[in-house]
Amino acid sequence: MKVIKLKVKPSHYQFLNRAAVETNIAWNQLNEIYNQQVKEQKYLSHFDLNKFSTGWAKAHFNDSMQMTFSCLAREITSRSKQFKKRLRDRKNFGSHKSLGWIPFTADCLRKNGETGLKFKGHSIRVFESSKLLEFKSHKDWKDSCFAQDSIGDWFLCLVVDQKNDYGIPKNNAVGLDIGLKTTVTTSNGDSLVSDFYRTEEQKIAQLQKRGHKKQAKRLHRKVKRRRSHAFHNFTTNLIKNYKEIYIGDVEFNFLKSGTKAKSAYDNASSMIKSMLAYKGQQAIRHVKIINEAYTTQACSACGCLSGPTGRTGLVVRNWQCEDCGASHDRDVNAAINICHFGMKHHPPSAGTSHSELRVVRSAIPASTGHGFNSQFSQA
Repeated sequence: MKVIKLKVKPSHYQFLNRAAVETNIAWNQLNEIYNQQVKEQKYLSHFDLNKFSTGWAKAHFNDSMQMTFSCLAREITSRSKQFKKRLRDRKNFGSHKSLGWIPFTADCLRKNGETGLKFKGHSIRVFESSKLLEFKSHKDWKDSCFAQDSIGDWFLCLVVDQKNDYGIPKNNAVGLDIGLKTTVTTSNGDSLVSDFYRTEEQKIAQLQKRGHKKQAKRLHRKVKRRRSHAFHNFTTNLIKNYKEIYIGDVEFNFLKSGTKAKSAYDNASSMIKSMLAYKGQQAIRHVKIINEAYTTQACSACGCLSGPTGRTGLVVRNWQCEDCGASHDRDVNAAINICHFGMKHHPPSAGTSHSELRVVRSAIPASTGHGFNSQFSQA
């Protein structure tokens, strides 16, 4: 499954805004009906909810609007069961106005020529219309939606069946260390730095100070797109090249305020994890979250706990093991330990003899791209 996002041309915004108002009204009505039935201990399926509203729907909405009711009913029933509470109503006016959202079944949107579309009898044009050439008819996509962003632009989100051919991975396993200075560091030394917000921070602050809210929102959208593009490229390369991917379970809850909070939010580590999760499922890769306790302190060569510790140790980026003398990059060393933990080849603790170390080191496949320090190979 893949979502193709196409920007709708501004000439259709007025029609979509009106349709969004009707969608919100229909949502509120269906949500009220569903919750009334729940109070009576009757839990409706989306088929029952759709049938339950047939009478008043025909009286208050036109035929084209009724084609979206099944999508609304499905969303209300599934989300209510998921969150186990009443869903919020969608507002058309006020300071907390809901962003436009128009779900529809695949039959509602049909092709009009090679690069045109027809939605409920209205012609719809999109930018990057060349992407529509690969579709022959509406049967090539599934139930989709029109969505509005905070600036007011509308986008067509087409859900299509598309199998990504990631190929056969060249390497066996890799470990990922999530951090602040670098968003992700791999056990092979590759890294991803997410400083997209920091580069635009001053411009956004100046625009907000002058009251140019819309321009500030556009910069925020630019930052979001750049971050998403970089993360997609990075995670796709990992999925293509590695059979097993192990990620540290670090959380930045302690950085809810202060100078490091922006770095934590800009890194968006949860986005990396979610991308690897669904891409790994599509490509049949083993993606697992690993407890990264002591991975920064432990030497990946001998296991001695001589590395930097605590918040004060965050400034230490390179260190040397007191036991074996191996030099380490903080993040790469942690990523190697995470990979070893995931593969159940734990680095030996401090004081392990060289003979035991040789046994552990020999069990690590060469295809991981890293291993224990070579100085112990002859031990």
